[in-house]
Formats: sequence, C-alpha cells, structure tokens
Amino acid sequence: MKKLYLALLIVLLTGFCSAFSSASTITISPASISGIGMSSTATISLDSADQGLSGYVFSVYPQSPQIASITGAIFPAWATLSDASHGEGAAYTIRALDMNDAVVPGATNVLLATLNLNGVSPGSTQIVIEVKQLDDDAGNAIIPQTIPGQITVGGSSGDQILNLQLTPGWNFVGIPMVMQPGTDTAEVFRNVPSAGHSVFTYDAQKGWSIVGPKDALSPMNAYWIFTEQALTIPLRVQGPATSPRSLGSGWNIFGPPGMAQKPASDILACLSDWTYVVGFDSAHQQYQQSIIKGGSGQNSDKTPLVPGAGYWIYLSAPGQLTP
Repeated sequence: MKKLYLALLIVLLTGFCSAFSSASTITISPASISGIGMSSTATISLDSADQGLSGYVFSVYPQSPQIASITGAIFPAWATLSDASHGEGAAYTIRALDMNDAVVPGATNVLLATLNLNGVSPGSTQIVIEVKQLDDDAGNAIIPQTIPGQITVGGSSGDQILNLQLTPGWNFVGIPMVMQPGTDTAEVFRNVPSAGHSVFTYDAQKGWSIVGPKDALSPMNAYWIFTEQALTIPLRVQGPATSPRSLGSGWNIFGPPGMAQKPASDILACLSDWTYVVGFDSAHQQYQQSIIKGGSGQNSDKTPLVPGAGYWIYLSAPGQLTP
C-alpha cells in the first residue's frame, strides 16, 4: 500500500511540476538620469529560457513617480507582436509574442524590452515589474523571480515639467512656455515611433513646414506628431515666453501659454479679431467642437484651453498672442 501511495505522489508531483518551467530571474537594469526632463533607458532581461519563450505580459512602474517616469518601451527583434500602453497610475503595460520561435530552448540573457525613462525630480527610486503572464514554447507558465531596477535622477529641483501624453495616430501639441536650454529642440521627440512621419508645423503666410530634430520649439507654437504607440514626452520648461507670438490673417496654429487651464476668452483677450478655435481629439483622431467667440453651449468661448495642446485659430486680421 505504501508503494502505491508513493507512486501516486510521484505522479502528482511530476504532473504539477510539468505545468511550470524551471525558475528563472527577470532583472531590470539600473539607470542614471542626468537631470529633470532628461531621459535614459533601462533594460528588462530574462536570465534563462530553458524551454523557450512564447510571450509575456508585464506591468512596470516606478515606486516614486514623482522622481522618475516611464515614457514608453522599445522591443527586441524577436518580438513579432508587441505593445506598450498606459496602465493604472504611473504604470505601463507591456506585451510581446514570439511567433517565429526566435527565442530557442536554452537561450540565456534574453532581452525582453527596453524602457524609456524620464527624470521628474532629483532622487532615487526603483522600477518594479509585475509578471502578469510569462509562458514557454509549450504554453507552460514560467514563474520567475524579479529584481527591480534602481533609478537615480540628478539635477536641480527648480525646473518645471509638462508631460505630453501622446496616443497612437496623429497628435496636436502646443509648447506653453520657454523650454530649458539643451531640451528646447524637436530632438525631444527622438524616441517617438513615428513610422517615418515627420513633425509638422504651420504658418499662415508660409503654410506647412517640416520640423527637423535641431529646429527650436517655439513658445506658443503648435506641432503635429505621429506615433505608433502611446507614450509620454516630458517638456522641461523654465518660464513664460518673453515676447508675443505673431499670427496672420486666416487660419493659424498655436499653443496656449502658461501651465494652467484658462477659458479661451481669457487667453485670447489680446486678440480682438479671432472668430474660431478648434482643438483635436487624438484619442478618436478627430477635431473637437469649435469654440466661437461670444458662443455658448458646446461652442462657448468659456471652454478651457489645455496647456500642452495645440489649436487652430481663425483671425480676420493679424494679431499678437501674448504670454
């Protein structure tokens, strides 16, 4: 009888163990960010994939989002299908599938993703990972240990940060203030997966123009940006614009000045000849209801304009938009 019990126990244990791959470790590398508004990267890697890897779903987040934030993720070549999206709070949900069996059984030091990081304030925090799903080639769950990444942010605490939240597709963004030197060009968009699309701006006299990575981002100007995935672009700003923005007759684009929402009628009080303002809903890829000078209801000029958003404005005569 004892031999029968022992045999049954061995069968049960063997069946239980076969549902899980052997223990592995996922590590997030440490990273240093030179200052507020500056960026860096941290890698997520799996030390061993004894039975291969079919895919994963992770949630990653900073323990102290007031020190550092995650702004997106880049995936390795083996990830045939991948996605990074905002989760709850400061978390990002990242997913990847290996549909071509590129990660073979026995692979070691497997790169899973590279996180884009942004410095929010000086200090140290950890990037933590929660494993929602991690499977081997046979569909068995891998139950790994996890090691968080230590993130250090240097710099001064006097800078202001405005985070631009980009959604997949076209985004219409505005520059509300003067940006910090060294972060005041379109180079801040370098990590945007643009699928080959350029950054555009518009002038009433010159029409459309392409914005190069070394071109300055002007306060109270607006820009069109395409992204394939959701991510956050931190704008490191140092203060209000010191000169007005000239707008021509007809349609112009602009970004509301300042870091607080205010009614359109207040922001545009300096422009006596404006008629319409139109924003863009990037989540639905369509224009918003127009704001009409003196309008009411859905067209009310008391509608607040959002810092970091871009807008079209129609003027019957040239004017100066003041900070």
